[in-house]
Amino acid sequence: MILRAVLLVLLLALPTLAGARSVTVTSGEHDGFTRLALDFGEPVDWQMGRTTDGYVLRVNGARPDYDLSAVFNPIGRDRISAIWVDEATGDLNLGIGCACFAMPFAFRPSIVVIDIKPGKPPKGSAFEAALDPAPARAGPKPAPAPRPVAADTGPAYDWVGARFADGTASPQPEAAPQALPLPAGEGLDRLRETLIEEMSRGAAAGLIDLTLPRDVTEGMVVGIPSVQVTQGDKPNYASHLGEASDVPVTAEGEACLPEETFAVGSWKLSDEPVAVQMSQVMSGLVGEFDKPDPEALKRAVRFDLYLGFGAEARALLRAFPIEEADAGVWESMSFVVDGEEDTRGALRSQAACDTSGALWAALAIPDLTHEPSVNTRAIVRAFSALPPHLRLALGPRLADRLLAIHDDLAARSVRDAVTRLPGATPAEVTLLQAKLDVAQGDLGAAEARLAPLAAEPGPASDDALAELVTATANDLKPIAPEQVDALAAIAQERRDGEDAARFEAAVTLGRAAAGQFAEAFKGAAGQPAIAARVWQILSVLGTDDDVAIHAVLPPGASPPAEAAPAAERLAERLLALGFVDQAAAWLALAPEPDPQIVARLALAQRDGVAALQAVAGLEDPAARDLKAQSLSLTGNHRAAADVYHALGNDASYWTAEALALDWPTLAQGDAGAWSDAARSLLSDPAPPPPSPDQPAPGPLAEARAITASAEETRAALDALLAAVPAPQLPSQ
Repeated sequence: MILRAVLLVLLLALPTLAGARSVTVTSGEHDGFTRLALDFGEPVDWQMGRTTDGYVLRVNGARPDYDLSAVFNPIGRDRISAIWVDEATGDLNLGIGCACFAMPFAFRPSIVVIDIKPGKPPKGSAFEAALDPAPARAGPKPAPAPRPVAADTGPAYDWVGARFADGTASPQPEAAPQALPLPAGEGLDRLRETLIEEMSRGAAAGLIDLTLPRDVTEGMVVGIPSVQVTQGDKPNYASHLGEASDVPVTAEGEACLPEETFAVGSWKLSDEPVAVQMSQVMSGLVGEFDKPDPEALKRAVRFDLYLGFGAEARALLRAFPIEEADAGVWESMSFVVDGEEDTRGALRSQAACDTSGALWAALAIPDLTHEPSVNTRAIVRAFSALPPHLRLALGPRLADRLLAIHDDLAARSVRDAVTRLPGATPAEVTLLQAKLDVAQGDLGAAEARLAPLAAEPGPASDDALAELVTATANDLKPIAPEQVDALAAIAQERRDGEDAARFEAAVTLGRAAAGQFAEAFKGAAGQPAIAARVWQILSVLGTDDDVAIHAVLPPGASPPAEAAPAAERLAERLLALGFVDQAAAWLALAPEPDPQIVARLALAQRDGVAALQAVAGLEDPAARDLKAQSLSLTGNHRAAADVYHALGNDASYWTAEALALDWPTLAQGDAGAWSDAARSLLSDPAPPPPSPDQPAPGPLAEARAITASAEETRAALDALLAAVPAPQLPSQ
């Protein structure tokens, strides 16, 4: 009967469990920005846009089940003031409490990272536009908070009972006593005194921090000045009343394993050669009556783990079973040093501990992004204490997992602890350094490290090639097609592996950087983040033919939303190619287009007023030149001439003077054909010189003088027409 009831409950819960994707939202404070990381477990199609009080993240498809319980544990509320899920749509909302902007990106196809940085957003950021209203979606909703039930007898006051009377906790009563009303004001006074006492004790124990928050952030008022109470960042503290516990605990409240359990550096026997120590440690494992000697076996297992011989340590534990409390821990450590999956699972609860157990837990847990708390300080401290050979073996794997939770500082510390070792840098460490360069935005340094590693044979060359192609493409640099073909072959081999999506994304970006845009857009279908990068690569590396093929839209079509970061550049290139209407469509997608490109588009559309409005207030030479062109287009040639003269553009200045019909100025200047024509037009025909036979010119002589002057004027005008290019027709 009980079994059937349990099965019935599971069957009723199955649709709900299958329809929701649990997404743990992790956070961290970095130098100058706050970071959120969302691991969806599979590639997702996502969008992000502005709201009135922050940003909203929308994931298409099945509604995710966001776990927001631990978001504010490691971070404050200076930048992210609130985070919540819209119950109707399932969208994730961020409340921003500073003059900041959000910059999301896909760290991997299944991981979305959101950085909140101070200052103004980059020009053209697609994430500053509002999203279209989302339809309601069914899915998990947060449970409503229970309503407070008022007591029938009025306000009650019984904080921890007699604890504050004699300093000891009162026993738990069998039934709640009837609360008695207090005189007016007395309950509030006692509550205030209790709060002050408890908060003071908590501050003294280091569990809370009493600070005055900044009431003004970069000129932006954020709330009102008040006392800010924040939970400390200590991972090991007792959450009950009383003093903080000295016994470290895990995130689940269990006791952390002692430090000596993981003191690997002390497990070697001596400074003698390893072969000598091995012979010493393997002797005496079995004593009288063929019974294993617990101390000798313990010493041998630890020595194998010190050397990094995980399989050998497991073989000893299974061949000579003994009663040892740490045997399960040693078995889990044996899987870790061999780079295998920890099937024992004895380390996974130690990730939040302030001991070396946090290091081994981080190496035993395949994906740290789902952990509610990871003590990276303890991890780095314990890693630095490892023997050099274990640092070389475990460092790249550990740093990669720290990068996955976006703790770049801890990953750099691990790298430094490895690179300080004598000898050549292993390929895995070079790959790690390149990943850190990418995380810091130094793509050039990453490419310099990865190029020789990708060209050399070895187990790390495949990953190096994928990272190199991705970094080069993101740096908007061209890639050789044969390099992308080699990466595509590797991706085909890994199509069923856990890193298949990463290799496919690298191939797609590589195709774009190699000029194979048809294949790149095909590979980016359904992945807006990757498609956005392909559009950016097209706008910079694409030939004129590539831009005409992929950016010239069919009649009535609009540019895709994911192409917004590249819209301004594509509009500029289409305008240069003469596609004025297409350029206008793309420029409309750009959130904050460059005013000069707006003015150039307006000039191409013969709209001088709009062009003038676009560059109003700009004083750099290029903007002033556009302003002069706009003035000429509106017929104000005189003002245009003044602007050209101030710029020192003599050719355009004299052209504007001519269009203004300022012939006297032209005649007095040195404008070449213009000045010759002006002087010819303004001069009267010269009368013929007097002669002894005819002291005064007659009508025929005057006519001949006029004819000669007309011929000179015609010659000057012919020279002017030959010198001035014909006006171009407006582009269609």
